[in-house]
Parts: sequence; structure tokens; C-alpha cells
Amino acid sequence: MVSSDMLSQFHFLRPIWLLGLLPVLIFWIYYRWRQYSLGNWKKLINPELITYLTHDNNLKSRQHESLKTYFWSLAWLLACLALAGPAWEQTPQPVHKKESAMVILFDLSPSMLAQDSKPSRLVRARFKLIDILSARREGFTALIVYSGSAHVVSPLTEDTNTIISMVNSLEPSIMPEYGSNVEEAVDSAVAIVKHGGFEEADLILITDEVASSAIPTINDSLRKEGNFRLSVLGIGTPAGAPIPLPYGGFLKDNRGGILIPKINSQDLKKLAESNQGVYQSLSHDERDINALITISDMPVADKTRELERTFDTWNDRGYLLIIFLLPFIISAFRRGSLVIILVVPLLYPEESLSLDWSDLWQRPDQQAAKVLEEGDAVRAQSLFENPAWKATAAYRAGDYENATKNFREKKGLKETDSYYNEGNSLARSGDLEAAIEAYERALEIEPNLEDAIFNKELLEDLLQQQDQKETRNQNEDEDED
Repeated sequence: MVSSDMLSQFHFLRPIWLLGLLPVLIFWIYYRWRQYSLGNWKKLINPELITYLTHDNNLKSRQHESLKTYFWSLAWLLACLALAGPAWEQTPQPVHKKESAMVILFDLSPSMLAQDSKPSRLVRARFKLIDILSARREGFTALIVYSGSAHVVSPLTEDTNTIISMVNSLEPSIMPEYGSNVEEAVDSAVAIVKHGGFEEADLILITDEVASSAIPTINDSLRKEGNFRLSVLGIGTPAGAPIPLPYGGFLKDNRGGILIPKINSQDLKKLAESNQGVYQSLSHDERDINALITISDMPVADKTRELERTFDTWNDRGYLLIIFLLPFIISAFRRGSLVIILVVPLLYPEESLSLDWSDLWQRPDQQAAKVLEEGDAVRAQSLFENPAWKATAAYRAGDYENATKNFREKKGLKETDSYYNEGNSLARSGDLEAAIEAYERALEIEPNLEDAIFNKELLEDLLQQQDQKETRNQNEDEDED
């Protein structure tokens, strides 16, 4: 029995194929017109003479022709309907996907106009914000700006390019009130994450100052609401600089003195360490961005989960009509049964080998390098034969386990580079202690390898923070007992 829901959801996935019914319709109009014309002659000519005066003089031939017409018209109809893709139900599909949420909190208080970081704190901060967004290859990202109040520029989205397009318009002048309400920005970030269905997220705060009185409030909010990690990118210098006004002069305090906002790195570092994150000062290269992205790629908890959602993926039922087409297919080959016997086994080969046109002049590694350059790291990983390149592709694809395994083979790379890349893969997979050991082996061979020194120190700080957090949690549990 056909349900009402089935009828209400019935549609064709590829309705363009229904245009294939037009030739059948035209043919039937012509066929009926021909039959009608023949019927008119029968009214005027003696029935005994009509068969001799028209081509319609063979009854069996006429019946056979009519049967063929109906037969192949029905086959054409079924083929068009099957190709159109009839569907009436959606299929829930479990999807394994790396889902990570990052919310960037961007300070638009007037102090960001100070010019101790040339050309200004704001301009440098916007450049760093674009770098962070460009480095986000996977996961959901949101942007919140704040001054006297916090406002959502973009909710969680996978399209970071859209956020990038809005960065250059961020100015303190667009804010309805001035101030530095970072507490409200953090609360807004937590709300966005919860609304998006996440229980954990990375928060990146880009600011030049957080009041000491606000730090306990922020810490309490993040610990109470869930598993959040807060990292900070500090903008500005300890010397500071005055805040220029649009009409000339500098911003002054109530006493008439010129305000010179200075960055307090110790408070910002304390805030980050209290919330499992890292603090980075503004740098002229990409070290600050790399550190923030590295920590965000490390699991706060398990960031991979199985989702069961009903996507707009409809179950194509066109294949059911193929069963009714089988008699027509067999009939089409009725004079060549031997052909069917020979062709059908070929539809189920045990093994098929294909030669791509590029195989004629490109080695697999060359093909894989081109695929990797195009951004398809997963496919490149399967094509590479060289272990070093295979490891690089696995790393870019997020397959850190196989990346570690291939880097350990130390084929195609210097031993120092192999240990260093192995450390990066282990760090991304969350095995911080093993990553530190890999960096140490690289430094034994090349003691002045700056990247290895930097990453090793970063991971040691993270381990120390984790130990401090565990100790603090144990003390709190003992106090409760």
C-alpha cells in the first residue's frame, strides 16, 4: 500500500531525462494520425477493395507492427523513467568526519589603533587573522569582535574565505560602544559552540590587553561550560604608543594626559596557560601562527565523531525499473544469443586493470606530485611510491599515524628531517612525549635546528600545563572529599 508520505515526497532526481519522452509523444501523435487517416479511407472505399488499394493489405503484418510499436514505446518509457531517478525517501548516512570548532575573538577597542606595531596594531592583527583563517583546512570557524560589547561577525562555518572577505572592514569605528568587554566575547563564543552542537572548542583571542580583574571571570566561564582551550595572540609592545584620533591629536584620560596602552604579556600568558592554551607575541614571521594552529590541531578530546544525519541524499529507485527492462534487452538480442553468452561474463571480472593516459609518460610519483599540488592529499597519498613523499601527503591529509610510520623509514630524507617531521606528526596526533623525543633525536644530529627547538619548547610547556591542571584537579577533588 502506498503511503501518503511516499506520494508527498515522490520526485525525480534527474528530471531532465523526462524530456526523452518527447520523441515517443511525437511518434504516437503521428501513429494515431496515420491510423485515423486510414480509418477515413475505410468509410469511402468498399471494404473488399480497401486492402488492395492501400498498403494495409497484410493483417498479420499490421498486428505485428502494432505490437512492436507498443512494445518499444513501453521500453522507451521505462528507460526514461529509470534515468530520471524516481525517489521518495532519504537515507540516513553515518559520516565519519573530523569536526573541530574554532572561535576567534578579535579586539576592536580603540587601543588597537596604537602604532607601536607598524603600521598599527589593528593592521598587523588583521593580517594575522587572515593568516589563521587561511591555515584552517578543516573544521568550523567563527569570528566575534568586541569592544564595549561583543558581536558575532560570522557563526561557525567551514567557509573561511567568506570570513576573510570581511576582515579588512573591521575597525573600532563600527562598534556601537567603546571598551574592552572580553568577558562578553568569551560568553558569546561559548554560546556559539553550544548552539553548533559541540562540547569543546578552541578559542583564539587576538588582543592587546585583558584586565587582570577579568581573568578569573573568564577562567570560571570556560571551566564551567565545557572543554574549552583558550590561546592568546598578543598585539603591541611593552613600551606602548598613544592612540591617534581621526581628527588629529591623541586620546587622553580624564586628567588630560595622553593614554599610552601597553601590552601586559604576563597577564595574557597566565590567561592562556590557565585554559590549556598557549600565548604568542606578535612576530614578523609565521611562528606565532604556526604555534596557534599546532595547538588547535591537537585534540582537546576526541574531535572525530560519527554523525548520523539525514542529508539531502535521496535513495534513487531507478534501478528497480531495470528489472522490467530485461525482457526488452533480451528481445533486442534474440537473434544473437551467442553474443549474450559471451558478453555477460565480462560484466563480472575478477580483476580489472586500467592504464591511464598519463601513465604513458609520467611516473606514479610525478602524477602524485601533481595531484598533491592540486590539493588532493588523500589521493596523492595512495599514488606516491616514494616513502618521504607518501609521508608528506599523509601528513597533509591528516593521516598522522601513517605519516609517522613513513617518516620513520627515513627513506628519501635526511635523518634530521625525518626525525623532525616524525615529531610534527606525533604532535598533531596528540602524542606529545613521543614528539619531544623525536625532536631531541633531530637536535642530537643538528643542535641548531631552530624549528625543532621551538616546537620542543612549545610541547614541553603544554605538558607542564597539563601536569599542573591534573595536580590542580586532584587537589580540588581532595578538598571536596
